[in-house]
Amino acid sequence: MYFEAENEDALRKVGYSKERRVDPQIVVGLLVDRNGFPLEICCFEGNTAETTTLVPIIAAFQARHGIEHTQVVIAADAGMLSASNLRQLDEAGLSFIVGSRVTKAPADLAAHFHWHGDVFTDGQIVDTVTHATRARW
Repeated sequence: MYFEAENEDALRKVGYSKERRVDPQIVVGLLVDRNGFPLEICCFEGNTAETTTLVPIIAAFQARHGIEHTQVVIAADAGMLSASNLRQLDEAGLSFIVGSRVTKAPADLAAHFHWHGDVFTDGQIVDTVTHATRARW
């Protein structure tokens, strides 16, 4: 979403723009369900990094609807699940799924590669479970 504003204020600030714009902007966080249905929307200052919006928007949704952490599984690409976000999700007791390219696959895929090889068909999905430990973060 894009809109124009000439001057910065408390909300509209110059920040990172994928389109390389230098105008004041806002950051919009949108939480959706597995079907893409909007569940929660939040507005952040324009100089807020989008990776820092994940945990606050989930917490707001849980608080608003009285949802416990055990009822939520976060699925996001590796770009949104930074080490800081993974640590915060783990500390909040939330489950999460991280999507990643095979070239960046975690060490727990080594056994799969050993037994099945490292050649995949296009779109193939390999499920693994990596147990988080606080020492890794």
